[in-house]
Amino acid sequence: MKKKVLLVCYHFPPNTGIGGRKWSFLSKYLLKNNVDVHVLTKQPRSKEASLWHEMTQGVNLHFFKSNYPRVLEEYPKNIFEKFSYKFYLFLVKVFSKSNYHDRGVLLKKRLSHHIIEIVERNNISNVIITGAPFSFLYYGSLIKSKNTKIHYIADIRDSWIKGNYFGFDGLHEGIKKEEKRRLRHVLTAADHIFVPYPIMVNEYAAMVENKHIGLLPHAVDMEYVKPRSANIDGICTLVNFGSQYAELDEIMKLIASKISECSFHIKFYTEDRKYENNFSHVSDVIQILQPIRYHEMFEMLSKVDASILFVNKHIKDFLSTKYIECFAARIPVVLIGDKGYVSDFIVANRLGIFIKKNEVDTELLHIPERLINLDYNDKFDVDPFTFEYQAKEITALLK
Repeated sequence: MKKKVLLVCYHFPPNTGIGGRKWSFLSKYLLKNNVDVHVLTKQPRSKEASLWHEMTQGVNLHFFKSNYPRVLEEYPKNIFEKFSYKFYLFLVKVFSKSNYHDRGVLLKKRLSHHIIEIVERNNISNVIITGAPFSFLYYGSLIKSKNTKIHYIADIRDSWIKGNYFGFDGLHEGIKKEEKRRLRHVLTAADHIFVPYPIMVNEYAAMVENKHIGLLPHAVDMEYVKPRSANIDGICTLVNFGSQYAELDEIMKLIASKISECSFHIKFYTEDRKYENNFSHVSDVIQILQPIRYHEMFEMLSKVDASILFVNKHIKDFLSTKYIECFAARIPVVLIGDKGYVSDFIVANRLGIFIKKNEVDTELLHIPERLINLDYNDKFDVDPFTFEYQAKEITALLK
């Protein structure tokens, strides 16, 4: 009998947004495993075009209308936008009892209705909800509590009650307490729980008894990976791609001041230009380029010497997608920033070199030499970090 699953994902293609990337690839491989995949996602804006839309051919798409103010989804750039941001944030605060930065905070009835209606109409037993928005995960746990026949898998992709990526640190204590209660409800009600990082496995396992927390790390589609052809010869080329993390101003300024003394160039492929002004006087050796598509990224990685990535204290323990893509492409990582799980993992597995943020001034010059001397581990097993492998694990869990 063919297995069926309903996936609830806020940013699933055709929506843009990195939140839908992982599950668009997993859906591709679930379909290959003969799973009937239904997806509930927000109604996209007319001009949106996801980079991963091609992965979703064969998926049954269902849409809900988001009621979260659009102005709150973007960083305000002028006085008018700042006023609008504060006004709409005030309105959301009035009507919500939980994290008002959560984009699903006002969608409880609407989303729950859609989930129940799709499940009943299509005779679906399995429901996977991925968050953020964390409110979606909580709504799923409420549905599970009333509909015990539903097989509920909760995929918590980000740290729910730590850090400030969804404004948690700035919430008052009453709302923080409510968010922690909701997390415990999800951990208790869900049949299976996935998180992307070992630190979250340990944190959540300590919150509930007799509950297995599964690891579903960030992943790569090996169909796109290209054999590496670059070797360091003369001027070294380093690349950085994707979002630029905050609180890296000091490191970026140091790099800009030292790069003319170094025997390497850096190319940034990103639409995030927060550090661009630091490099205006060294644009001949540090280039800020437009982001590239998934298959183009692996073509690019196959022709450069290493990837230069940066980490701050908030993400030092989170092995994100960028690292996995570099491991799969067999390209060394030059990691600069705060020491943590990520730096330890890279060094222990001989997948790159690490420079502490207080060593940038002295170590930057030696990057090409350290890369040449690196005994790179090209036998590192990337299978658990591939979408094909993970989709097989998920398929086995489905009822």
